[in-house]
Amino acid sequence: MSTIIRCINCNRKNRIYDTKKIKSLQNIKCGSCKYSIFNLRKKFTRYCEYCKSRHEALGNGYYSKCLKCKMPLVGNYASEEIICDTSCYYCMKKVEYTSYSSYLTTLKNEKCKICSKYIFYIEGEKEISKIDQMSGIEFEIFLQTLFMNLGYQVVRTNSSGDQGADLIINKNGKRIAVQAKRYKNKKVGNKAVQEVLSGKYYYNCDEAWVVTNSNFTDSAYNLSIKTNVELISRLNLMELMLKSADK
Repeated sequence: MSTIIRCINCNRKNRIYDTKKIKSLQNIKCGSCKYSIFNLRKKFTRYCEYCKSRHEALGNGYYSKCLKCKMPLVGNYASEEIICDTSCYYCMKKVEYTSYSSYLTTLKNEKCKICSKYIFYIEGEKEISKIDQMSGIEFEIFLQTLFMNLGYQVVRTNSSGDQGADLIINKNGKRIAVQAKRYKNKKVGNKAVQEVLSGKYYYNCDEAWVVTNSNFTDSAYNLSIKTNVELISRLNLMELMLKSADK
């Protein structure tokens, strides 16, 4: 899984493989120009005590007079924040990355205010959007093909009375019960963890997985830790799809 980001200075594409390890956007250097691919700047906001108007400034943020009523501005700055400028992947225009914070550890994609497309290009996003339109049965068939491409022996269980497992996959002597959850605008809860755990024992499997095109609730993650159930979320599924495409 990788994210492609354009450099704010030269507009060249940069591939970031592990955005979860990013501690500061300033640490990401462009492979071409060697400068930071983002531009961080300070924005100050001050309020006039007379007309109550609000002023934004860059740099040191200094205004000696209110721009509206021309009265002197006194006191400290009302607020100060860090703004991150980046280039949109599609239109290559400079835009503000509003999801930025100094505690950022992973990049969140957001839409460009100019072209309305996402400012970062995440591999697999287009492909997985097709899965969002599938039915539950179609999703099971898709996973069957996916795991076969990854070298697994795959058996689909009966759609009715599956005892908590939609697929039984086998590789290198390891037998795994898989439950498929194709959701839209909804997270998978801990009921799915309970069901696939039952399927694991019913089909005499070594492991149990829940695979979804969505994400999981906190309670599902907590239960999976206690029961050793593997949860494969939307991002993990995209990684499997890219791995399958390379084979």
